[in-house]
Amino acid sequence: MAQLTPEALTVDMTMSAFTAEGLLDNAASLPAMGPDNFETFRARLVAKAAKAFKVTHDGKVLIPRSTTAGMTDEGDVEFRITYDPVSGGHLRLEAVFLNDLPDGHVATLLLEDQADNRLGWDELSKDYTVLEADLPGKPQKPSAGAASSPPSPPARAQPSADATPPARAGAAFPHGRRPLLS
Repeated sequence: MAQLTPEALTVDMTMSAFTAEGLLDNAASLPAMGPDNFETFRARLVAKAAKAFKVTHDGKVLIPRSTTAGMTDEGDVEFRITYDPVSGGHLRLEAVFLNDLPDGHVATLLLEDQADNRLGWDELSKDYTVLEADLPGKPQKPSAGAASSPPSPPARAQPSADATPPARAGAAFPHGRRPLLS
C-alpha cells in the first residue's frame, strides 16, 4: 500500500517473518525470526527496506527520508518507507525487493491519495516489478532528496485505477489496509 498525502509518500509493506528473512544476506545461516529475537534483525531489515523500492517522480529518484520495521502480534514483519511528498507528474515505484526473493512471490501494490482515491494498482512479481501512475495536480520542482535517474524501460499497460484489485484471503493489516506482499 502506498499513500500520497501533502506531507509524504508512504509505502507500507507486510510480509511473513520467513519471507523477510529471505531479504537478508546469509539468510540460510540465520536463526528463525520471531518476537523473542526480532531486535537482532531490525537494523538489517530497516536497511533492506530503505532499498526495497526505487521511486522516481518525473525521472528524479526519491530517497527515503525514514524507514521503520516492526513485528505484528501475528509474527509478520511490517515496514514503512517514507519519502518527501510529490504532486502532479509521473510517479514510478519499482519493487526491487522482489528480485531478492525466490520465484513465485507476488505483491499487490495499491497507490491512493489521502482521501483513499485510487491512483493506480498492479500485481507485481519478479517478472514485472513496476507500478506507474500519472498524478493529479501540477508537477512540483524536485526536492533536495531527489537525484537524476537514467531512462526507464517502457511500462506495460496498467490496470485502470478504477479497477478492483484482487482480493487476498486472510489479509490482516493495521489501519484496515491490505498487505503489500502475499
